[in-house]
Amino acid sequence: MTVDDIAQVADVGRMTVFNHFARKEDIFFGLDAEGRSDLRTALTDLGEGISPIEGLRLFAHCAVAEQRPYIRFLEGSPKFMAAIEASDTLKARARDPR
Repeated sequence: MTVDDIAQVADVGRMTVFNHFARKEDIFFGLDAEGRSDLRTALTDLGEGISPIEGLRLFAHCAVAEQRPYIRFLEGSPKFMAAIEASDTLKARARDPR
């Protein structure tokens, strides 16, 4: 998939895509930082007597209940994973979360 393909599907110009994303790979991983930050906060702000596994369960429940963007994104997860698996560049980016 090219940036031109993405721009066409989004009904925007190619430069509009680059106004929002520095690299094509960033389109795929745009929600990654938000999800990691929310998870990190949930696990570092555990209340008294709450185990990490319970904190993770509570985080997941809350994220689904609030329909956080990274949760809604999972509906397309098989296609997303197939796109990453088909691209050496995306696989490299997935291993380097920055």
